[in-house]
Formats: sequence, structure tokens, C-alpha cells
Amino acid sequence: MHMLIGGGGNFATSEGELFERPKGRVIVALSEKDSPVLPGHKNSVWLTEDAPWASFQDRKNPHGFAAFEVDPGNGPGDKTRMHVTYYTFDGPFAELRAVDQFTLERPRRA
Repeated sequence: MHMLIGGGGNFATSEGELFERPKGRVIVALSEKDSPVLPGHKNSVWLTEDAPWASFQDRKNPHGFAAFEVDPGNGPGDKTRMHVTYYTFDGPFAELRAVDQFTLERPRRA
């Protein structure tokens, strides 16, 4: 099992730039002209499309982390489970507060 959370380490708060409904920007081509910022490189051409898989946007708690507990199961035919808790930071001393919890599971293969 695997899970991706977050936007890849953006240094700035970007929750104000979220789409109203879940959408994604996809690179579909390279421009003909060189980038004015990076000489010798082409700019990307982007297309915006619906992204129902990007279903949760936390505008109230833009910073946090996920903790994972993995239960590999007891052998073939059993379930492998990943218990996930997403935390944010509250107050002047950044106390942890659980925002969401869920469990992913799938049949164990070996």
C-alpha cells in the first residue's frame, strides 16, 4: 500500500489558490518558445481537468502531517491494514490535534 499526502513541500501557504471543486493541472505539451526564466528550457503547457480523486481540501488546517500504523496481517488471505491519522497544530505552542482518521485495507498476497 502507499499514499500521497500534500503538495510536495510547498514553502508558502497556498490554500487560497485551491480550485472551488476538485481539479488538477496536467502538463500536456511544451511550448515552442524558450522559458524567459530558464534559458534553454521550454515552458509547460497546462490543461485543467476534473480530479474527483483529489476529494479533500483542508482550507481551515493547511499545515499538518499524517501518522501511519501498518498491520501487515497474519499471512496470505488475511488483510493488510494501514491506519492513518492526520494531525494539525493548534495554539501558540503548536499542540497536536487529530483532524481525520481512516483505515485502508487490501488482501495480503504473501
